[in-house]
Amino acid sequence: MGLCFLALTLTAATTATLGVFVFRRVPDRPASRLFALHTLFVASWLSSNAVIELTSAEETARLAICAAHLLITFVIVTFVDFVWAFPDRLRWGPSRPRLALYLSAGVIGLIASSPAIVREVMLTPSGPDATLGWPLIVFGVYAMPMLVYANVMLVMKLRRLPGIARVQLGHVLVGTVASEFVIIVANLVIPVVTGRTEYGGWGAAGYVFTVIAVAVAITKHHLWDLSSAARRVAASILATGTLAAGATVVYYAAVS
Repeated sequence: MGLCFLALTLTAATTATLGVFVFRRVPDRPASRLFALHTLFVASWLSSNAVIELTSAEETARLAICAAHLLITFVIVTFVDFVWAFPDRLRWGPSRPRLALYLSAGVIGLIASSPAIVREVMLTPSGPDATLGWPLIVFGVYAMPMLVYANVMLVMKLRRLPGIARVQLGHVLVGTVASEFVIIVANLVIPVVTGRTEYGGWGAAGYVFTVIAVAVAITKHHLWDLSSAARRVAASILATGTLAAGATVVYYAAVS
């Protein structure tokens, strides 16, 4: 079991826990439901990357790579949907833009997860290393504008909203940009330039920065009630998980 597998597993577990906490706090708000949906896809995407790191079978690696590209497409669109609602929307917005968003994700996800995405898989001591095909370019052309759009929306809301909402948005924006940088470099730029995927797992683990940022926003600004002992314990577990996942990423970067 390598460090990358450990980082992916910790980040997936922490992300899923955070999504449950946010949903349980205010289940009637669109942002809470959308963040729970987003974290479900994120945890699934991280888990598929963990399978890639762990497997020693070529066919399993191929299937996991295809699944990872389908899931990351929905990671992106659920984040865009979440940004539309966070932090101030109390009701669901118009249905047509959301329908178009998810239909586009379905089309691009099917293309990005087609067998053509994997041209070759080599099994190495550090895990499978794949050469990716042309669907990666289609995915990149779709994903990059979506990420830019989400960031612009966060910046616009950051300038418009006052008080705690602005501070929350600031945390989320910083964490999101940090995660996007790691993911784009490891999962898009390096595969496009070199044709290899050796750092793909660490790109997925880079989502830990967003997890930490949202966790800080939640715990610092008391978005759920920590009066009971059980919730104090849960908050401690969440904080420990985020710190452990972050420390694993930093440690690997230092020793590599």
